Amino acid sequence: MPHGRLVGALVLVSLAAGLCLSGCARSPEDRPPSRVVLDVIVRFAAPVNDAYFYFFAIDTDDDEGGLDGPIPVTSGPYIANGWGTGSITHFLEYNLGLYQIFRTRIELDLRTPAGGIVGATGSPDVGKVGDYTLTIDSISLGTATVTTITGPGAITGVTNLSGQNAGTFRLTTSAAGETVAGGVSFTPAADGGAAPSGAAAQQLAALNAGGVALAADSLDEFGLQLTISAAAERSGEQDVVVLPAVGQVSGRFVARGSGSSSAISATVTANSRVATATPPIPGITLETQALVVGQQARIRTDFSDVADFLNYPFDSVDPGGGSVLRATLVLLGEPGEQILPPPGDQETINFNIIATDELLLDPNFPGPHYYDGLGFSGNDYVTISIKEDRIFRNIDAVEPEEADDTTTGGIQAIDVVDWTIQVRFLR
Repeated sequence: MPHGRLVGALVLVSLAAGLCLSGCARSPEDRPPSRVVLDVIVRFAAPVNDAYFYFFAIDTDDDEGGLDGPIPVTSGPYIANGWGTGSITHFLEYNLGLYQIFRTRIELDLRTPAGGIVGATGSPDVGKVGDYTLTIDSISLGTATVTTITGPGAITGVTNLSGQNAGTFRLTTSAAGETVAGGVSFTPAADGGAAPSGAAAQQLAALNAGGVALAADSLDEFGLQLTISAAAERSGEQDVVVLPAVGQVSGRFVARGSGSSSAISATVTANSRVATATPPIPGITLETQALVVGQQARIRTDFSDVADFLNYPFDSVDPGGGSVLRATLVLLGEPGEQILPPPGDQETINFNIIATDELLLDPNFPGPHYYDGLGFSGNDYVTISIKEDRIFRNIDAVEPEEADDTTTGGIQAIDVVDWTIQVRFLR
């Protein structure tokens, strides 16, 4: 099975012998653990079928109260990775006799370019998928200044009235204050600048031809107003520098599945392919041109059907024709084996157990689609503390998982009937 493909699998984590009774807890010792592991056991109504797809889906974003978590994909045509949506950062899968651990990968779809937002690349820092709406509320124009290299020069001041193209103009003038042929240029800023086009490019070319007396409107196609010297001698070389324009962005993210929403307050830079310090979507770089106030861009995110292979479980047990899956994941441990990102100070994780007889990857699939997840509809993911050595059991859940869910279509090999999870500290 190639790494990176979502081949399907539910993870069962092997429980160590001698587990205490349901709900028991013990305080960790003073010595910090070398590893924090997650032991999972999942039992189905019939023997595990290696041709089916079993997932132990994890959400590590540590949102307060478990606002979002992993939920099953129920139907097309919006099918994501074919099995899970909501908020998933990692998953352990079992399929074709193999357990593997993956990190989810999220795809972007700029459905409505607007406001000067013309592209989006990268992957969100959080494992949630859903819909973003972004509006340019206001634009702070970049400051424009003039620097005299050799003088006195023809320009004594510059005001940015509407320009969003950051960069440096080099203007060489004669004693009469006229441009010198070949002495006028514009160098776009690496971030915030763009090659001039249209009327702006024509204006620049006319100045560079030479013999043009500089005036207040000589760079008006760039949104700049010049202050021209009245002195008799105006020869020299000068730079006009325009800093990047920055737009204030507001918006909202609506998570798929839960429908929870959160407000966005951020900034973008005009004519940029570099993320600002306060990007609208952390982890995603927006490509912009000149910004436009009041327009609303829409970006949709969803899980890719390709994920990043991380590792194999710390321990696992082949079902051997039985109805139980078992495996152990390292939440915190050596670099390269742990799931949680450093520094590992999270309090909780959300998880769901999702099984299906086939991945829903064809948007034209007529159905029905059979699957199971925790709870009556499969959407009752569980939030557990990872700061205490403790066993969590199905019977302790708000809505314990039972047999004969209507979503399984009677396929007992994907019908989850019981689960047990232990957070365990290894020293």
